[in-house]
Amino acid sequence: MRTNSVLLSLTLTLGSSSIALAQQPTREVYVAPNAPKDKPVSVEETEAQQLETAIKPYIEKARATYPQAKARFLSGLPPKHTFFITTRLSDSSKRF
Repeated sequence: MRTNSVLLSLTLTLGSSSIALAQQPTREVYVAPNAPKDKPVSVEETEAQQLETAIKPYIEKARATYPQAKARFLSGLPPKHTFFITTRLSDSSKRF
């Protein structure tokens, strides 16, 4: 009889805590309505090199300013602000 009471108590406790967790608000990622959509493309090697040259100053600026941006993020963002970073992914054949 004691075992049944313990099991019932444990079940009710776990059940009520799972309901409480399910009701927690989820953190939404806000993206502006006018944000551009992803547009993946394929380019030849020469075009990729031109792109690399064109974006190199922006990559350097991003790397230099990242510590300050991260600090602002960690201190809290205003409502409807989202912190985005990008990274290059590559596959086994070095395509990115």
